[in-house]
Amino acid sequence: KKPTGCVSMTRTRQAAPRIQVWIPDYHSSAGGIQTFSRFFIEAIGACLPEAQVSVLSKNDDSYPAFYAGRKRWTFRCAGWWPMPYRNLIFAGQLASRAAMERPDLILTTHAHFSAAASALKGLLGIPYGVVAHGIEVWNVSSERTRKGLQQANRILAVSQYTRQQVSSVLNLDPTLVELLPNTFSPEEFNPAPKPIHLLRRYDLAPDQPVILTISRLAGAERYKGYDQILHSLVRLRKSLPSIRYVLGGRGRDHARIEQLARDLGVADLLIM
Repeated sequence: KKPTGCVSMTRTRQAAPRIQVWIPDYHSSAGGIQTFSRFFIEAIGACLPEAQVSVLSKNDDSYPAFYAGRKRWTFRCAGWWPMPYRNLIFAGQLASRAAMERPDLILTTHAHFSAAASALKGLLGIPYGVVAHGIEVWNVSSERTRKGLQQANRILAVSQYTRQQVSSVLNLDPTLVELLPNTFSPEEFNPAPKPIHLLRRYDLAPDQPVILTISRLAGAERYKGYDQILHSLVRLRKSLPSIRYVLGGRGRDHARIEQLARDLGVADLLIM
């Protein structure tokens, strides 16, 4: 998906803009924001092939193969530093690279980096955009992050609902919040019959109704709704006795979810 608004935020209309992209991870984690970041960076390369792109990753500790052969691209990471030193080192990288490279535009795929982008905008006059994914933006507790979002030149919301929430909660001019939907790779995801090896692994029939959730299983992620689905199974099994709920993911909430399923009497419908 073309990153709408990228060129309009640059200070010049030059053919080879200098762009910095700040991300939490490229390949050190498999979360939603990390996956989005990979697609986002690849889209920038496809849409702006002449751009000079500098990617700064907080948590990676190695260089991704994606950059092989891209002479106009650089990649820097701070993942080999232990916490809490990593936060300080990464903040220093952001400031020093912005001062040295003087990019035409900074783009960050996580709201937590917006405070640093705001500070650099004040010091160096560099415009910046922030990708808004969801609850991490409209439930933001840090006042510095809130101000960083409010002072962004553009916010790119991944859904219309996120766009509405961000505009309302942060009291922003709606014209500053653009829609940049989540995408997927058509080479990897196509409607097809249920894979035989997965049916066998989970002891499922081809025509059996299945609900699937992929999520990090952590207390902070419960808003994603897997508890609600477990509660719904109590009623769903009356009309769909063969239904199964496949909950894929890892995290400290795993044991609590299993206990909740037992308490509700739907443990036999849950596959984890």
